[in-house]
Amino acid sequence: MTDKKIVFFTGAGISAESNIPTFRDYMGKAHEENFEKLLSLSYFVKHPEKTWEWLDGFIQLINESEPNEAHKLIASLRASVITQNIDNFHTLAGSEDVVELHGSIGTCICMKCHKRQGLISKCSCGSWTKPDFTFYEENLNEEAIYKAEELAKEADIFVIVGTSGIVYPAANIPTIAKHAGARVYEINPGINAFPPTIVDRYIKKGASEGIKLLIDLIKE
Repeated sequence: MTDKKIVFFTGAGISAESNIPTFRDYMGKAHEENFEKLLSLSYFVKHPEKTWEWLDGFIQLINESEPNEAHKLIASLRASVITQNIDNFHTLAGSEDVVELHGSIGTCICMKCHKRQGLISKCSCGSWTKPDFTFYEENLNEEAIYKAEELAKEADIFVIVGTSGIVYPAANIPTIAKHAGARVYEINPGINAFPPTIVDRYIKKGASEGIKLLIDLIKE
């Protein structure tokens, strides 16, 4: 295919083809409370049972879904992945080099004994657990940010898929790739998330069709 280093930067749009909504979209259908409040660390510490009640439905939705063609195409390219998603679909699709900027919904940590374990709401010690993804009011994992920035600097081809580009500090990463010399593509059927000063070529397609077109382009 190519000996160039390919790095994908993915957001919620890539999992839309797996019928996984964003937290915001899911909240609009399933709960009247503001989702930023429900998923804030301070609210969770006070009302873990309410957050878990909402999360159970979202987790069930993820468990009933699976990686789609876009995830599998990325894995077939043996590309590195920086993702803002917490659904673990890139790893399940076979990608081996994945940085999960916002953590993963696959594991939890006990709020009392700090034991890391599978996705259960209550620890064996009797305390509530917290899912291993970043809540509002929490900082991103510094190691994940560092790894993502290093991958961006190493990229020859940097591909943005399905992100709005409004969540920081994640939204800075394409700029890092561009300044390091990468050729940047954005796959997005809607409004461009990043300006032409960052993106060399826009592909106005959904994730799967856009990645197929990208593969043809990088063959040239």
